[in-house]
Amino acid sequence: MVTNAVTVEGSGRNISEDDCILNCLPEMKSVYSEHFKPFQDKLSLVLQHSRSHFRALAGRESFAGFLNVPLISDALGKTIEVMFEAPKPCVLQLHNDEASANINWLDVVKERNYEAEYKGNGIYHFHMRDRGVIVQLSAFQHNMVLSGLPRKLIQPWSYEKDVQAELNTLALTAEMTSQMNQLASEIIKANNTVLEEILRRDRILRRNPQPSRRSADSPFPLESAEEPANFMQVQIEVDPPDGVAIETQRTDAQASASKRGAGTRNCK
Repeated sequence: MVTNAVTVEGSGRNISEDDCILNCLPEMKSVYSEHFKPFQDKLSLVLQHSRSHFRALAGRESFAGFLNVPLISDALGKTIEVMFEAPKPCVLQLHNDEASANINWLDVVKERNYEAEYKGNGIYHFHMRDRGVIVQLSAFQHNMVLSGLPRKLIQPWSYEKDVQAELNTLALTAEMTSQMNQLASEIIKANNTVLEEILRRDRILRRNPQPSRRSADSPFPLESAEEPANFMQVQIEVDPPDGVAIETQRTDAQASASKRGAGTRNCK
């Protein structure tokens, strides 16, 4: 990703709410809080959203299930309980009582690396390290896990309807992710144009640093203020439930750069 490097005072670093430029200049803190931080927070949420999708897709579980799409395989929890002849596994209390209370047979069956330790008298201990608990199983329950049958029953890939739900979810996610990428690209283009204008204005103001040498008129070319970069409406067709289309703006960077170049040459 290529962005314009703008070397103006106060730029080129991350600004937080306890930054000196904000604390020393109260009016800048207000500008930051009202005009930048809300949008920065929203973009951070979008980034977290995308990263969570990547982590889910990098795993082996259903992406449709991750997005809470109802699956046939999810409805088989009761069947699993019957197979193990117990409504819930026996969990030994460790450090996290809340985690112990929430463990069910689906959690045990879905564990990728099932390795139980034999403790004698037909008892096995399975340490679920991610959950911080130890599950105690009978020999029958241990052998049931090893058989792989419970895991096969809850695998969405065993059911055509769940497979189709996965395909539909992947198609929708690909479409929406592509549209977010397009919107992000337009944001970058618009921001690069803003950075160019910041650099141009910064240079003009620093050219005559002494107030006595400055003209009473605006030092900026008239066309810069009255003829901003040409924005073209781009219609992105989306089919959300409410049927609302999403609009973004695209900047004609070349036309804008050409106008700014002409304006800069006319500056004195």
